[in-house]
Amino acid sequence: MHDLNGWGLNQATEKQCFLEAERLVDSILKRVRQPLIDAVASFFTQPLSPLALMLFEVALLKLVRELGRHLLEVVLNACEPDVPHLLPMNLSFEIGGYRRRNQKTANRNVAS
Repeated sequence: MHDLNGWGLNQATEKQCFLEAERLVDSILKRVRQPLIDAVASFFTQPLSPLALMLFEVALLKLVRELGRHLLEVVLNACEPDVPHLLPMNLSFEIGGYRRRNQKTANRNVAS
C-alpha cells in the first residue's frame, strides 16, 4: 500500500483510488489467468457432454471463488498503512474494545 495518509486511501484523490484499484485487480487477474486458460482448454479437449459441462462449471466456480478471496485479501491489505505503528493501539466499537497488533498473526482465532 502506498502510505498516502497513514490509513488506507480515504484521503486519496479519485484518480489515485482508481489507479490503486486497477493495480490490485490486474495483479489478481494475472494469478488466475493461467488456471482459467487451463480449465477452458481442458473443457475443449473433452467430448461435449453434461458431465464435461458440469466439471467445467465446477472448475470455474472454484477459480472465481479463489479470485474473489485473493482480491478481498489484497484490498483489505491495501487499507493498512506501510507503517502500522502510526495507527492507534486500542479502539472501541459498539460495546467492545479491541487491541491492534503490529504484526500479522496466523492465529485464526484472533478477531479482526
